[in-house]
Amino acid sequence: MEQSHKINLPNRLIVCGDSFNIGIGCRDLTTQPYGSLLAKQLNIPLVNLAKGSSTNLSIWLQVQYAVENLNAGADDLILVNETSSERINWFPDGVMEENDPTPLTNLSVNYHEYPPYGPNSYHHNLPDHPMKHDPKYTGKMITENMRGVVDFVDNYVQYGIDQRGSYYSRLAVEPVEKVKLVRDFYLSVYNEKISQVQSRALMTMCHVYLKNKGIRHLMLVPFPYLYDNFVDDYNRVAVSWGDLAIKYPDKIPSGHADENGHIEAYNDILAKLKMNGWA
Repeated sequence: MEQSHKINLPNRLIVCGDSFNIGIGCRDLTTQPYGSLLAKQLNIPLVNLAKGSSTNLSIWLQVQYAVENLNAGADDLILVNETSSERINWFPDGVMEENDPTPLTNLSVNYHEYPPYGPNSYHHNLPDHPMKHDPKYTGKMITENMRGVVDFVDNYVQYGIDQRGSYYSRLAVEPVEKVKLVRDFYLSVYNEKISQVQSRALMTMCHVYLKNKGIRHLMLVPFPYLYDNFVDDYNRVAVSWGDLAIKYPDKIPSGHADENGHIEAYNDILAKLKMNGWA
């Protein structure tokens, strides 16, 4: 696809991703994240569907929700950020059986329990997650960092909820043996190479879906060359939050990049938008 020299500004910016993309690491989640900086630069509304501990599956559901529920179209711009492969999805006991006709959508993902929406999950909590007022929101599906499960089982499971605080409350209601099983799966069966292939497949699915819908989008990936045969160069830009977190560690501390990391990401993305004629 040839690069355009005619500026064609989008009407709305939609961000899909994980904690970095909602702005964890920044002290002000309203003005400092890269999505907020881009929306201000382009003078367009921002819809941020990202949340802490998103999996690549849940990011795919965010993209699908943007199109099917928010009516994203050719006049919009969607940014999709790949997240860590070391994450797992599951439903609490009895929530969704195999024969349950309820479709798996972003309305199934438990936004209300994760940063920056969950109680005490971050120093700057946002009051309303994107689907809070949708009557079809169930928010049951857990999207958890594998290492978080290990931390929960090894360091907190022996204590009561009062001793470990509320951050892991979503796991505390699960049967202990079930959470231990997830931990044991990660330590003895999980394979990162397999998971990385699955993650790239989900990101490729996001790209193909948006491309076929005629929706402008950028895939934010740490290693663009891994997508040489799957995602058009026009639609990808190198953004490595791991590197940015090392270069600009936040002082909160949350293990994320601070606002300076978001400024660098903003500049890289804006440069790509200008190259594409979208800014």
